[in-house]
Amino acid sequence: MPRTTITIILLLVYVIAIIAIGIWNSKNDSSEDYFLASRKLPAWLLAITFIASWWGGGSAIDLVDHAHKNGLSSFWIYGVPVLIATALMYL
Repeated sequence: MPRTTITIILLLVYVIAIIAIGIWNSKNDSSEDYFLASRKLPAWLLAITFIASWWGGGSAIDLVDHAHKNGLSSFWIYGVPVLIATALMYL
C-alpha cells in the first residue's frame, strides 16, 4: 500500500475520532462546563494543555526563523523555557 493511501486513511481515522469525541462530550450543561472542563481537569493534564497552548504554531514558526538565522542555539529561546515550564508544572 502506498504511503499516500496510509496517510489518508490515518487522517480520516483521526478526523472521525475527533468528531466522535466531540459528539460524545457534547452533553455539557453550560459554556462554563465546556471551557473549564467542569473544573475536574487533573493537574498533569492542565499542565500539558498549558504547554501545548504555549508551544503553538506561532512559536514553532518563529523558532524555525531563529534557527535559520542563529543555528541550533535558538533552542534556548523556546526549547529550554518549555522544558523548565513542564518540569515546574509537574512539581
